[in-house]
Amino acid sequence: MNKVLILTDSTADLSQGILIKHDIQSVPLYIRFDEEVYLDGIDITTEELYEKVIETGMLAKSSGLRSGDFLITFKKFISRGFDIVYIGVSSGLSGSVQAAELARNEIAQDRIFIVDSKNLSSGVGLLVLKAKDLRDQGFSAQEIKRKIDQMVPHVKTYFIIPDLTYLYMGNHISGAKNFFGKLLNTKPILTIKNGNVDIVKKVNGTIHQSMDYIVKTLDKDKDSLDHDYLMVTHSYATKSAKYLKDQIEEKYEIKNIIDSYAGCVISAHIGKGSIGIAYLTK
Repeated sequence: MNKVLILTDSTADLSQGILIKHDIQSVPLYIRFDEEVYLDGIDITTEELYEKVIETGMLAKSSGLRSGDFLITFKKFISRGFDIVYIGVSSGLSGSVQAAELARNEIAQDRIFIVDSKNLSSGVGLLVLKAKDLRDQGFSAQEIKRKIDQMVPHVKTYFIIPDLTYLYMGNHISGAKNFFGKLLNTKPILTIKNGNVDIVKKVNGTIHQSMDYIVKTLDKDKDSLDHDYLMVTHSYATKSAKYLKDQIEEKYEIKNIIDSYAGCVISAHIGKGSIGIAYLTK
């Protein structure tokens, strides 16, 4: 049996430390400011992204990987004797999975296995970590894809957006909703449903009230909770992340609660102070 490579992209929001420790490869998506193009996490950091937003008055735009990007990576590792499992951001939000399929069809269909996570950020990261565990247990790439595909519908992801400005500037909400959202101090809680972003609830009040709502939502799944991993992901919301993590650690016995920082692609759409969790149910 060939060696197995677990491959993802920068939207999984897994730190460089985790990628290196667990021998996971990641390919960066693109960040654009007008005519300037950067590789997420390589040419530009999240801090630099926010600085450029202030300097230019423009929001960054993200774009998915191209089939040519995947061809380079696929050929590199196929030539080294690896079978590849690529787990990518939802096909409903990016063209990266479709680009990977095109590249796969050009070179080695029987050695490259592609999973549409139907999720983003730590929702992708969770599946990558589970795939890593399966690889370490000796499963083949084909078996890993089959098992991860079965997990996809069981990923739960919730994000709090404390400032609607980025959603407004990105044309995700109207100017009126942005104005009244600020006026009413609304903290929308978002989830991923059928591979697309959906609003779960609009919480009026503090960020802590929104986080408490997320913990209550998690509590509804306590009997079916997968205890291997839970990810707390944020964009410059360290205090909120600690509060949320402490609440979860107090109530649940989860082996690995991972504190994750949102990369440029995710941060470009949600803005500073946003925070969320991702977990799996059985």
